[in-house]
Amino acid sequence: MKRGRPSLISRDAILDVAQRLDEEELSFTRVAEVLGVAPTSLYHYFTSLEQLRSSVTQRLIKEAEFLDNHPSGDFCSYLLRFLLDYKDWLEEFSLDSSLFQLKYGGLCFQSNSPPLPLFVRFEDFLQTADQEGVDLQTAMLIWCNLADFMSRSLSVSLPDRYLDGVHKEMKLFLKARTNEEFPLTRSYLDENSDVSVSSRTLYETAARVLVRGLAEEFGLDRSR
Repeated sequence: MKRGRPSLISRDAILDVAQRLDEEELSFTRVAEVLGVAPTSLYHYFTSLEQLRSSVTQRLIKEAEFLDNHPSGDFCSYLLRFLLDYKDWLEEFSLDSSLFQLKYGGLCFQSNSPPLPLFVRFEDFLQTADQEGVDLQTAMLIWCNLADFMSRSLSVSLPDRYLDGVHKEMKLFLKARTNEEFPLTRSYLDENSDVSVSSRTLYETAARVLVRGLAEEFGLDRSR
């Protein structure tokens, strides 16, 4: 009998299925069920579920390499678009930003993670900086700031339910105070109030503050 990789499936076919499945649902058994093959067939391509997960992540990173679309003539607009597109990408694929503390933002990698997508992304950033007249050392410093921000963005992109928790804590505190105290805070917590803050707004505000700070520190063009 001829031995080798099964002809009915391929590495890309496995990744296509794995990418569509939720994290809780992802398993060799489930992927094999969708493909109509035995789970053991998948081991010809992936030695473990962790390797399969890592390969899916790397594929998603590669797909996101050029989301920024290179707006020209204003490096600050490029930086802001870089950060906002990153956020859009995380939301589109329901990914946790903390996933990229090693894999996405900084130029270091977990074991056996293919580095090519990250280096392509990094090279693209440096090329754009050069085209905008930003010297290499300054570009490196800016990249490190962006990488740090993206890897920590979970803390500035809080889920909407987090604000609900904050509001509950504030209301508990106000219960112990007189009605005359903290009138503006009470007004904000009023159910009829139109004032709200979304997690997206928090992220965008933080990104704009970062870009503004980088512009001032490194003398970048801010024509917009």
